[in-house]
Amino acid sequence: FMTIVPVRNFESPPTEVGHCEIDCVAHCGGNMSGEFAWTLTLTDIVSGQTECESVFGKSGYAIRKALEDIEKRLPFSLTALYFDNGTEFLNEEVVQKFCRKNREKPILCFRGRPYRKNDQCYVEQKNYTHVRCLFGYSRLDQVQCVHKMNELYRKEWRLLQNFFMPQQKLVSKHRQGSKQIRVMDRPQTPYKRLKDHLSEEEYKKLISQKNNLNPIRLQESLKLKLRSFFKYYSTEILESEWSKMAS
Repeated sequence: FMTIVPVRNFESPPTEVGHCEIDCVAHCGGNMSGEFAWTLTLTDIVSGQTECESVFGKSGYAIRKALEDIEKRLPFSLTALYFDNGTEFLNEEVVQKFCRKNREKPILCFRGRPYRKNDQCYVEQKNYTHVRCLFGYSRLDQVQCVHKMNELYRKEWRLLQNFFMPQQKLVSKHRQGSKQIRVMDRPQTPYKRLKDHLSEEEYKKLISQKNNLNPIRLQESLKLKLRSFFKYYSTEILESEWSKMAS
């Protein structure tokens, strides 16, 4: 599929919503052997809207089903997907069945350059703020934990991040002597950034949804669910033990 999916064009960044980067985060505890939970992260490049979905194992089928669930939650239509060269994305399930099959307008697919993680910079930073800050680096290797993770991703976590957490975006950067000067825009939530890209009717639905939310209650509910989650599903593995487990 590397011959079918072209390398993305970095000279003309997207200006409309729907162009999204996707990536997978391993909840392996430092040991990649065996089966464990993964988080699929999708980030819209223009608005910063981010959605996460947990899967057990990163087969092409599991990633396709996760993308289908995420697409239902997005307030806009997908136009293009940008991903790395992992086999979880470069397969028939994602490229053909999800992006092209039974669609009037196929979703465009582009891949980054091999061994260039910064090609996926928008989603890579969200892997930390939206996944690691929530579930840390513990090993999550029980099937049941995926359902609990998705309860948080689909409800409290996505609502807090997309409606109430402002983000800054890089406007420009230039070198001044030995320093790299970066100019950032005014912090805005993804919800605010979507205003200029959605129709009036579509944005009114988001306004109505936000007016029914209470960030303090969302935070309280999130903390309670996290305490319960880590009590039953988290397996802490010391770094000194990683080599023993891999052998």
